[in-house]
Amino acid sequence: MADGSNSLGLVMAACALTYSEGGYLIPILGIGCLERPQSMPSPCFPMTAREEPGQHRAGSSRPAYCAVVVVQQFDEARASLGYRVAEDLMAAWAGRIASAAPNASLGRVGRNAIELSFEAEDDVAAKTVLTRALSQFEQPLHHAGLRLNFRAVAGFTPLPSRSIDDASIDRASAGAALAARRADRIGFQPVDVQAGLPDEFELARAIYRAIEQDELRSIYQPKLHCRQERINAVEALTRFSLAELADVPVDRVFLIAERIGAVEALTDWLVERILADRVLLASDGFSPTIDINLSGRLLSHRTYIDRLAVRLEGRGVGVEITETAVLFDPEEAIRNVNLLAEAGIRIAIDDYGSGFSSLAYLKDLPAHELKIDRMFIKALTTSHRDPLLVRSTIDLAHALDMEVTAEGVDDPLSLSLLRVMGCDQVQGFLIARPMECAALSAWLADTRNFVGKGAAIVDLPVPDAKQA
Repeated sequence: MADGSNSLGLVMAACALTYSEGGYLIPILGIGCLERPQSMPSPCFPMTAREEPGQHRAGSSRPAYCAVVVVQQFDEARASLGYRVAEDLMAAWAGRIASAAPNASLGRVGRNAIELSFEAEDDVAAKTVLTRALSQFEQPLHHAGLRLNFRAVAGFTPLPSRSIDDASIDRASAGAALAARRADRIGFQPVDVQAGLPDEFELARAIYRAIEQDELRSIYQPKLHCRQERINAVEALTRFSLAELADVPVDRVFLIAERIGAVEALTDWLVERILADRVLLASDGFSPTIDINLSGRLLSHRTYIDRLAVRLEGRGVGVEITETAVLFDPEEAIRNVNLLAEAGIRIAIDDYGSGFSSLAYLKDLPAHELKIDRMFIKALTTSHRDPLLVRSTIDLAHALDMEVTAEGVDDPLSLSLLRVMGCDQVQGFLIARPMECAALSAWLADTRNFVGKGAAIVDLPVPDAKQA
């Protein structure tokens, strides 16, 4: 590892950016160095010889830890301020964290996370290191005349006591990242949990193997139309049959697929499968629209979207996109969404409220459906504020000629309240769990599964958005 990093040398399995004496190194899979724009705060320089696995532990009896600091709202800042400013901010945060944890090796993981490896006396001492690191975010950054305030969360996990290799670092990094995502401030992932997480090299190989060997399956979750008491649409989800991927969170698999460029092949597989399944459903007398989730990276890929529009036109398949998917390249993404809409493909904005929630995007995107994120639905009957937000969102979407679908509807009270609010469709375990095509056909054939569900309206006060 380059001069200036401590003995816990860190080479990332994915694209990583390593802090060292104010410089930044970007190796990919330990092979070499990417070109960086001249405007970056420090130039890219060749990677020096790598330490042998376990060399850093020689003579040291202290436990080693891996931590991940996640900068929240970084994607939004990147979209608003631009790539160069956002990268300058990450460089500044890396410098601050390095000063707060001088004995740690730092690396860039993805776009909005910084990874640390360090030694500490115990878990408490390790948490103290992260507390110092997070304290750097309490002071605003001043950049180009702007005063910028951001929040960060962190997760950490022990590195195994045996010799540390790339795979063990990858597993620890994944465990620390998972703990950070679940944390309000600092989360901890026990070593026995992260030991079961496969490294990203293994997962990348497994993803390609699953595609080549057709070790995937599609499952479908129905959406109940509240007024019509019909199932007009289902959401298609991908699951992996390959043993190496069966227990890995699907979100993580798709994140790695995006990093290694496999998300296009995965999407192609799912498109062909749902087109075939739609033919089977039609032979049984059912023709729901099947909605497919589209990766943000593909949404900004003009050639792919051109091809997808031709493939899906007139086939009864809709596309769900997230708010954050537009942030990769807003201008190109909006152009491509318009292209899909012009081909007659139904567009849904997924997980609304969990990301940037920009009214500008709602105005510019030719969406037919707005899906309210489950985080607002789960507390619908216990919170005072969430019902107000849900009701105002329904009213806003209707004013923009969009239907509204509530995700994560798992109890009858929430369903009843949503019906009173005027929500058009609901989706969740109360209606049905995701199922394979044959099971879906049988489920649709028995109308008792959805006709009359939630029709008995309970006496619940309906929040008035004007009183918010």
